[in-house]
Amino acid sequence: MLELYEYDTLDNSLGTDGMIAFLHEAAGVRIRKEINVSDELTFTYPLASDKAKLITVNRLVSCEGQFYRIMKVKRGGGIVEAEASHTFFADAPAVHIPTVADSIGVVPYDLISSAASGAAGFKILSRQQMKNAGMSWIGEGSLLRTVAGSDGEQFKIDFFAVDKTNLLDFIKTVIENAGFGEIYYDNRSFAVAEQIGKQTGIRLELSSNMESVRTETDISSMITRLYPYGCDDMTVGSVCGQNYIDSPNIPVYGLKSGYKDYSDYTNAQDLYCNACWEFDLKNPDRIDVPSVSVDGSAAGLEAYSSGGDVFALAPGDTVTVIDEAGTELVERVTAVSYYPYEGKPADISIGRVKRDLYFYISQIAEMAKRYAKCSTTSGKIAARSVETGRSGNL
Repeated sequence: MLELYEYDTLDNSLGTDGMIAFLHEAAGVRIRKEINVSDELTFTYPLASDKAKLITVNRLVSCEGQFYRIMKVKRGGGIVEAEASHTFFADAPAVHIPTVADSIGVVPYDLISSAASGAAGFKILSRQQMKNAGMSWIGEGSLLRTVAGSDGEQFKIDFFAVDKTNLLDFIKTVIENAGFGEIYYDNRSFAVAEQIGKQTGIRLELSSNMESVRTETDISSMITRLYPYGCDDMTVGSVCGQNYIDSPNIPVYGLKSGYKDYSDYTNAQDLYCNACWEFDLKNPDRIDVPSVSVDGSAAGLEAYSSGGDVFALAPGDTVTVIDEAGTELVERVTAVSYYPYEGKPADISIGRVKRDLYFYISQIAEMAKRYAKCSTTSGKIAARSVETGRSGNL
């Protein structure tokens, strides 16, 4: 069951020597996992137990080999309710990074290794360690578009200087600059993977038994004829003889025209290759298929899946969804919630990873933190902050 540790156990590498108690009376132990979002652990404990007083904020709880930091505790009604965040997401924001200088044309692995190497208590996973785990560092695997990597050239990004940041925000900025990437972590060992998860071989037939399963199919942003524009409105006409590229799915979904801006590209061949990636079978965000979201319990999904064990699914895992028209869509598990010690069905979400939404929410949180810094206890903007803003230093 759950094990309780002192708050600095990981810092001091005490392992099991730092354990305070076995929380053998814990009930309703639930874990929620989601791509690029902290794992969350919740549980209750009888208030009458002698160990209840030991459950306090900031202490660590170990569950299934992973450590979670207790962030919130409620007491009342005869029970203790505890909410804990995975130690990587709980502790990485507390690692201060004074500055990261401009790095133009840098490999993400080298950038992160250099900037985060001094993060006390954290370990950066090597390329080989990621390979052994069946994954690759961002920009170094087979998933990435083959545009600039086909001739052996490494994937590179332009990272502009940031200061007064923390480890988690720095990693998010790298992912945002690269345009893709998913955080992989094992306690405080971490990497920015090209894509987490595995190919499961599981097939979900949506035309079959739909009990306790909810589906949503959306074609509002689908494009089957793409007009790509590069720097100075450059087109792909010199490469393919026309200013657009067509998806092989036009016979299935019809002609749906749209455009995308690739203004960072000055070479027509690179522009063409990037545009073709939008229709590539390996692209998890391909734009020529409907966006399908599936939510339900593992018990319900098990009734009509084939090719594997639905209960073993984890965030990032890939499944094949067969829609009502019989079209096969490759989708990924985006979130799971399960009870590791109880026989309750797991909740599973399958669909597209909403990266834009993820960063939008992050930006809202950042704005909230900045507002808190420049506001008074009554919620008004402090006069000194107004003067700072006028001088352009806010």
